[in-house]
Amino acid sequence: MKKPSRWPRIAAMIGAAMLFVGSCSVAKPPLDATPEVDPCHAVAEAGTSACTTGNHLELLVDGPAYQQKLISEIDRAQSSVWLNVFQLQDDPTSGTIVDALLRAQERGVDVRVVVDNRESSGDFKGDPHVNSQVQRLIDAGIAVARPTYGGYRVNHRKVVVIDGDRAFESGANIGGSYLLPRENGWSYHDATIFVRGPAVRDIAAVFVQSLVDAGGPRLELPPRMAAIPDAPFADAQTQIVWHRGGADRYIEREYVQRIDAARDRVVVMNGFSMTDEVADAMIRAHERGVSVTWIWGRVSNDGQIMAQDSINRLIAAGVPVLRFEGPLHMKAALFDDVVIIGSSNIDGFSMWRNDEMVLQVKSQAFAHEADQKIFTPALVASPRLSAAPTDFRDNGSVRAFVVEHVVTPLVNR
Repeated sequence: MKKPSRWPRIAAMIGAAMLFVGSCSVAKPPLDATPEVDPCHAVAEAGTSACTTGNHLELLVDGPAYQQKLISEIDRAQSSVWLNVFQLQDDPTSGTIVDALLRAQERGVDVRVVVDNRESSGDFKGDPHVNSQVQRLIDAGIAVARPTYGGYRVNHRKVVVIDGDRAFESGANIGGSYLLPRENGWSYHDATIFVRGPAVRDIAAVFVQSLVDAGGPRLELPPRMAAIPDAPFADAQTQIVWHRGGADRYIEREYVQRIDAARDRVVVMNGFSMTDEVADAMIRAHERGVSVTWIWGRVSNDGQIMAQDSINRLIAAGVPVLRFEGPLHMKAALFDDVVIIGSSNIDGFSMWRNDEMVLQVKSQAFAHEADQKIFTPALVASPRLSAAPTDFRDNGSVRAFVVEHVVTPLVNR
């Protein structure tokens, strides 16, 4: 039998690379990471809210804790549920969240959903389509807005606002890959922060912007809640940081500023790759004696290919890079007493091409909580790498070559 020609595949890959180059044709603005010691200013920087205190903060680790709390809060909703997510999978686990949204809608709650136009698979190459779970929402009359950005820009935010007085900020999408127990198979390690208090209004403002960008109406923001003096971590300074794809680099700026300001310790826990600016800051911190660690984990074959350059660069500079043993979707970082958790990876897709949002929390107590629940367990269990791993499929293929030598430099530099 005649061996199939590789040329159609090569031509397809070249075409995809050209599409990618075209989508990245707008030059990045300079990274205005002016050195700062404290993320909270009298006047907030562009892309950030003012810092608020008096918030109830609850750290939820992994999907089952998030799923249980999310369904409970949706079922308690009295006036509104606003959900913004990149990927709403077509599976029974996603169906449990859709069921809760439908119950809320039947009670007269205003339910609004923003889900990226590639919501079924999260596939940048796939055609936009509506899967059965999204169709259930549409058929019930729920307002579903689907951003239809061109090229490689997506709305990657993961946020839920309920009744205007409580919210979730997460790294997790909706579906079995994110919400099932990790021992069930390919289910990601991830984190979510549940918030009640003054910061909810700032979270809601980002949802409203997502809705407007997706062609929806500009909703009225809820009133700012009063501080909750006896809330867990009430003295924590809580700030929202957001980024609009192709327009700014605000979250990347915050990462670089926090790394440059660190005195003792930096732990970044994030799969995929790393922008050159973040890598430079990590190396600078290491060279001035700060304990710097990157806990990296595999998310996908392409993600592992793209991470090779970043991993090898940090290892060559002496920065410890650890490999998390299992699927890692976590987007968390610890800088002394500051924690960042949210939707944003640290590669050029998240830091430049995508719409993203994170919570930045300055608090010794909250940093200790995150350290105990997220960072220390991973540091103990994750072996140190001596070189970037190459145990992925398609090693040496045309696709791997294009991802490594075309996509990665364009995205991260």
